[in-house]
Amino acid sequence: LRQTDRLARQVNVGVYMRSTATTTTIAAAVLLRACVSLHGYSGEGVPPMYGDFEAQRHWMEVTVNLPAERWYVHGPDNDLQYWGLDYPPLSAH
Repeated sequence: LRQTDRLARQVNVGVYMRSTATTTTIAAAVLLRACVSLHGYSGEGVPPMYGDFEAQRHWMEVTVNLPAERWYVHGPDNDLQYWGLDYPPLSAH
């Protein structure tokens, strides 16, 4: 009977440790997310670009609507001074 009690306590301690580790990990992730969200983002309030989301939207427009050979070429459909692509072609897909 004592060995069974000892085994039961070990199992309970193991469950408690896993539960505590999971809770601590989730709390740390929520805290990190809260800290990061307190600050602005790149280009926030700077017209006409307005930051990272606008860059992603522009790059999607370029890669979807222009052939790959025109992605890095300045022209009427792709103003590189506004927001040219700055990553290798294969990473656009």
